[in-house]
Amino acid sequence: MIKRCLILAMLVMLLMPLAGVSAQADREGFDYCQMAPAPDCQILINSEAAMAEVSSFAFDIDVSLDLAADGEGNNSRMRMTGNGRIAADPEAIAALNDMEGLDSVDVDAMRAGLGSLLTSIEGEVSLLVTEITTDKTGAEVVSETPVNLIMENGVYALDLASMVEASGESIEGMEGFEWLGVDLNGAAASILAEATASFNTESGMMNMDESGLAESMTITRLPDGEVNGTAVAVFELSIDYATLLEVIDITAVMAGMSADAAADQSEVEAMLESFQDATLVIREHIGLEDFYAYRVDVAAESAFASFALGIDLGDFNASVDVDIPDDAFIFPYALMTQMQMQMRASS
Repeated sequence: MIKRCLILAMLVMLLMPLAGVSAQADREGFDYCQMAPAPDCQILINSEAAMAEVSSFAFDIDVSLDLAADGEGNNSRMRMTGNGRIAADPEAIAALNDMEGLDSVDVDAMRAGLGSLLTSIEGEVSLLVTEITTDKTGAEVVSETPVNLIMENGVYALDLASMVEASGESIEGMEGFEWLGVDLNGAAASILAEATASFNTESGMMNMDESGLAESMTITRLPDGEVNGTAVAVFELSIDYATLLEVIDITAVMAGMSADAAADQSEVEAMLESFQDATLVIREHIGLEDFYAYRVDVAAESAFASFALGIDLGDFNASVDVDIPDDAFIFPYALMTQMQMQMRASS
């Protein structure tokens, strides 16, 4: 359970600084005014510009994931709720925003930019991860684990004591330490390089026909609403996966994969076909006066899982000041990697 919570927490830390940008990125490269009538398209354009200038924000988040029953009738549900506040280097964000407008992707530059962003993050996140498993008899097992994180100057520290107390698990050699962290300075770019090594710049997903991709999307303006006292315009973006799959060049995708990562083309096709009836709906709540995205809701469903995310954003561009606890035990990333390799060799 601790490992799963840590993975989720790292995912949140990776995604949160880009939330303002990614809320708009689905529409990057499209002519909004061909997808939504005026003045709706102008709101979307203004929102993209406003969120591109966001370098810090506070948030409340609620995520749920339901996995379909396996062959033995077991299914599982996971929910993650919490809040936090995060800031990142405006220059690193601006550099990544500039890359979005390029005709081709410089993967090395993108990794360096993401690495710079990752080590510039400052903030704190508090989450509660609840896992509910149901076996074939219908019996439920519920476990709850708090995940508290602090990020400062490239150091990511986890409240290990709270996790150990809640789960009853422990990490050998870490007994007595309340906070455990990793220093990513000088290592973030290489971590991202490893994570993205299976694809290159010729990937068929990267070079997908944008006009075909736009045809798979529908933008609808819903009745205006309110988020925490702020009047908002509500837009719903839905994706037709059947249409989307038609514009994915399987051959190009396979060619863009490294030899180690490449799978049999029929397996890739089967995996994509499994999403034929999948649905994805994104609702974005945009301030009518300042054009910030105050809330984003995501709902996705497929034959084997359903996913829902709701995130409220606020305190845009407010200062964020946090401190890593003085008694935190901090690993340099290179040392942590070396220890992992030694543990694998001895097992």
